[in-house]
Amino acid sequence: MKISENIKLNFLRKKLKKSGGKNREVKIKLPNQFLRVLIISSNENDSFFKKAATLFLNAELNSLYLRKQKEDITVQFRYSVHESDFNLTGTLKNDKLIRLSHSKFDLIIDLSNNSDLLNYFLQNAQSELIIGKLGNSVDELHDLCFDFDSNEENFLATINKQLNHLAHGQK
Repeated sequence: MKISENIKLNFLRKKLKKSGGKNREVKIKLPNQFLRVLIISSNENDSFFKKAATLFLNAELNSLYLRKQKEDITVQFRYSVHESDFNLTGTLKNDKLIRLSHSKFDLIIDLSNNSDLLNYFLQNAQSELIIGKLGNSVDELHDLCFDFDSNEENFLATINKQLNHLAHGQK
């Protein structure tokens, strides 16, 4: 890792610690009531994205993942992040990602594996509900955590079952 990348990540980590927790109101809905969903993962995960589209039928699905190359070639509703998207002091400089960070979502599903770059978006997300994997190192950023045994279909089935159960219990 280059010295400049180390400096950048250190600044980013400090910003994450300073920002603390946001004061949000969590809203539980039925899966078909979500209108904007963001899926965060460590790599591009088309199969999970397509399976999620069958669960959140009325939602505009967006995805955010880490990319290896410096150049961003993602298309609409797809976002990728690289260290080069932040300046030396850890400030986001990619216009497309800045727009994403100001977007509001009904639901965020976090499948990432402790990436400072992805945690930046998770920490600053404007979302009514954030679901993550049980045992993730950033559990405090999630409103609900479910067991993820690396089977995407089972994870989505668990999300569906629990959202239906919780939403019906709020009447």
